[in-house]
Amino acid sequence: MSTCLNFYLQPRPAVAGAGVQHTVPTMSRTSFQSLFTTLVLLFALGSMTYVVLSDGADSGAVDPAPATPITELIVYYMDMGKDCTTCQNLESYTREVLETHFKSELARGRVEWRRVDVDLSANGHFVDEFRLYTKAVVLVRFAGGRQVDFVSLSRIWELVYDKDAYMDYIRKEIQASLDGRERAD
Repeated sequence: MSTCLNFYLQPRPAVAGAGVQHTVPTMSRTSFQSLFTTLVLLFALGSMTYVVLSDGADSGAVDPAPATPITELIVYYMDMGKDCTTCQNLESYTREVLETHFKSELARGRVEWRRVDVDLSANGHFVDEFRLYTKAVVLVRFAGGRQVDFVSLSRIWELVYDKDAYMDYIRKEIQASLDGRERAD
């Protein structure tokens, strides 16, 4: 045991003061170990309880409704499983297109960016709604706060290895959705 801990476990001499003798309480090594073990077990139990009970509360659940009534398009990056470099590029290239070409639309709330972890039970409905089977970029159009349609951008896996082509594809698809035109895909 460390020197510091031994200091606290050693018996202390009586302390005299005003004619009254007091003894400094000490703790046996066995009592200290039992207390330490109990505290560690309580901490572990409390941590597990927190994880179980907070699963639905603030677990990364994403509300599918637009944040504002003026939102016309939500650009989702649907994430699942572990991220490889290619998957990280899917997300970062899409964000880069938004921040470069649609900065004012993002700032005004016309376009929203949302990253969704569909592995979380609270977000499982996205898998069924958008018929997802892998990571995806999904554009969801709104009019008057109501979802009009959506498109899962099917060419992202084909183009991700050519950044310029990928970003051009994403930009054209977002612009077509905002303009209410047919998809460029």
